[in-house]
Parts: sequence; C-alpha cells; structure tokens
Amino acid sequence: MATAAITPAWAAAPFGLKMGDKNLDFGDRWDRPNWFWLNSVPMPDPRFNRYAVLFGSSGLCRILVGTPYFPDDRTGRDARTAFDQIKSEIDGLYGNGRYWNKIVNGSPWSADSDFVMSIAREQREYIAVWSSELGSKMRDDLVYIELKIVGHDGYKAILTVSYEFKNIDICADEAAAARRAASKD
Repeated sequence: MATAAITPAWAAAPFGLKMGDKNLDFGDRWDRPNWFWLNSVPMPDPRFNRYAVLFGSSGLCRILVGTPYFPDDRTGRDARTAFDQIKSEIDGLYGNGRYWNKIVNGSPWSADSDFVMSIAREQREYIAVWSSELGSKMRDDLVYIELKIVGHDGYKAILTVSYEFKNIDICADEAAAARRAASKD
C-alpha cells in the first residue's frame, strides 16, 4: 500500500474537510441516519479508499475513513504496520494518544495467528484515541480522533480513522431522532 506523510494542513482539516462544511461531494446514503458516503474529498490520502460523513443541520460533524482490505493477513502484520505508521503521524500532530491492544481473558483466539479473527469476533481491541481529556493537543474544532483495526473475518482487516468535531452532539442527537422516527414507521 502506498504511504504518504500527513501534512499539517491535512491535520487542521482532515482530507480538506472542516467542521460545518455543507458543500460536499455526496454519494449514496449509508444505511445509518444522516450518514453519507462521499464520492471525493478535497485532499485524498492514498491509504484510504472509503470516506463517509455524519451530516446534520450544523453541517459536517464527523468523518470516518477506511483503508482497502489487508487480505490474507491472519496475524495482522500488515494492518499493524500501517496502524503504527498512522498512529505515529497523528501522535506527531496532536501529542501521544492513548493506545491499547486488549484481548478478552480466555479468548479462544489469543494466538498470534488469530489476531484478525480475535478482532472480528470482538475478542480484541487494537485502538488509539486522541482527545483533550486525554491530554492531546486538539485544534481546529476537532474534539476526538480514533484509529482502529477492524477485522472482517479471520483473514482480512481494514483500518478506520474517525474524526469528530465540536458539533458532534448536535448531529448525534439528530441521527438518534431520525432512528427513533424510522422505528415508528
């Protein structure tokens, strides 16, 4: 997978997107209220091929990006290498995030060869987060960043990065209201 360094401009406005943006290149609706896939972003990163946003009356409030699959990677070696590189870049911009690699005690998928399976079966978390509450130096309306490995079966995984802006509560409330309204139908 090609790699590119995260630039300060990328950090200030991930992928060229800012809190409250309303002029976005919307694609299809995601299967969640107020979530949309984007056809393109102003500043794409070659490591990511999926861009989704949570959007509400206050405009853009959350960005979720994903990498292509790391196929045939049961041990998670390729996914962890990419994770470590991205984590290091984000650490350089926001200070050290909180990182954990936790596996459930007694998990049947604790062997190194079962790394991706343990994540897919929700027996392991491999995650890093940044927020001002954790001592990160958040800026430009960002309040939370989360990087994690997501397992899709025992053999392939992706990385996701989520960025939440200060207006996340407004969008989350609107999405919850839309879910409640849809469940009444």
